[in-house]
Amino acid sequence: MDNSFDITNDKAFKEDTIKGAAKALIEKAIYPENSQIKSEAEKYVRENYAEYFERFTLKDWNVYYVNNIHGPLLQKIRSLRGTLTNKIKETLFSVYENLIEPINNKAKPDEVIMWKKSTKTNEYYQKLFEKLEEDSEDTYMNRILYKICSDGKAPPEKIAYAIAICQTMLNPRTKL
Repeated sequence: MDNSFDITNDKAFKEDTIKGAAKALIEKAIYPENSQIKSEAEKYVRENYAEYFERFTLKDWNVYYVNNIHGPLLQKIRSLRGTLTNKIKETLFSVYENLIEPINNKAKPDEVIMWKKSTKTNEYYQKLFEKLEEDSEDTYMNRILYKICSDGKAPPEKIAYAIAICQTMLNPRTKL
């Protein structure tokens, strides 16, 4: 690398790159591959710090990415995925309102199993995809998806993830 290369406030550069790349990635892929992660980080730096990126050789960028960006970026993606999962769970209970009892995230496994096997939980698990009214396409799942992505532009992977979370939460045959 050019010895005169110096990122003013290197910590802020790294944090901004990690935050920006993770935010862009979670919108594209819930479980991105390593190549996607690296590509998005590079894209973010090119678009937001072009003058710095131009000073990197390919080898130096690769080393810098591995030593400074990759690990923290993975952690940030996991955190955002956890936030999305919590939002889906909260939305599920919000949409069902008082129809099913909420369950604490810290409930013991046997409590979760009992909750899942309750008549009400099982009933509304069965109704997750049923039409709410005869002449309508509206379902509980559609309402959950709309609240999560009110602009209606959720990528298919995010829709599938939300459906999987809701089904896993309510399905009495899944342990947790």
